[in-house]
Amino acid sequence: MAGDYNTKCGVQVNYQSVGSGAGVKDWQQNTVDFGASDAFLSDSDMAAAAANGAPVEVPTTFGAVVIAYNLTGLSAPLKMTPDIIAGIFLGKISTWNDAALAAANPGVNLPTTAISVVHRSDGSGTTSIFTNYLTAASPAWVTTVGLGDPTKSAGKTVTWPVGQGASGNEGVTQGIKGTDGGVGYIDVAYAIQNQIPFADVQNKSGNSITPSLASIAAAANLPSYPPDLRFNLVNTAAPQGYPIAGTTWIIVYKDLSKVMKSQDRANALVDFIWWAIHEGQADSAPLDYGALPANLVAQDEGAVKSINWAGTPLLP
Repeated sequence: MAGDYNTKCGVQVNYQSVGSGAGVKDWQQNTVDFGASDAFLSDSDMAAAAANGAPVEVPTTFGAVVIAYNLTGLSAPLKMTPDIIAGIFLGKISTWNDAALAAANPGVNLPTTAISVVHRSDGSGTTSIFTNYLTAASPAWVTTVGLGDPTKSAGKTVTWPVGQGASGNEGVTQGIKGTDGGVGYIDVAYAIQNQIPFADVQNKSGNSITPSLASIAAAANLPSYPPDLRFNLVNTAAPQGYPIAGTTWIIVYKDLSKVMKSQDRANALVDFIWWAIHEGQADSAPLDYGALPANLVAQDEGAVKSINWAGTPLLP
């Protein structure tokens, strides 16, 4: 989006993929003009930024977190259930021919290869989506990782029971590719771009769902969205919805006069965000992301129009 906006509007956006944890911290400390995160701000995130004012969170696109793996000799995607996924990332399923995997994949000749788990080492919105899914779908995950407390078994960082950490989707992708038997959770776009197989996942309806634009849209097409635009898509009840779907939010301060050096710069930022939720949506599908539905665009418009300079809206 930033590249296309620069081409069409002549404004350069310097965007760095540093992980949602670092991005939110930079936004809180006002070292960036805006952040982008696959996890909406927690109450504590907002409290830490309160000196700079209230936030505006603008959903921009939908994505999917996939269970990607590197296993030679398989021609079709593996099928996984919530219990299998939790078992792998809890370290309870340690070989690819485990009985649970065999039962979910009848007729597949699974190797005895050891499972090598790779997870994020940095604070990550991808981790937030994935651990929120595990928290919603697996009581064993909550019991083990959260010690029974679901607020502690999900977030941008958790204490992993097993596996090696790597920084960014890029690092996890390379960790999976570099190990026969490797498995990790990454953004679907990284899996597709790096030609790494990923699993179909059984959803709450009992259907085995391939991550795709259609199944992401099914999960993301909510009847309504909350006024503050903070919502979760994991473990969807939609029969054809992919259960590990998520949202990317652009995060800015509501009163930009408190944090930006000039109103012209604030005008440019708001114009970019407005462009992103409209013309910029054309960039979503080619990159394996889901575009915003009309009812969410309407709410986004209201959010962007609330951004102001000392109380005066920056958009009419």
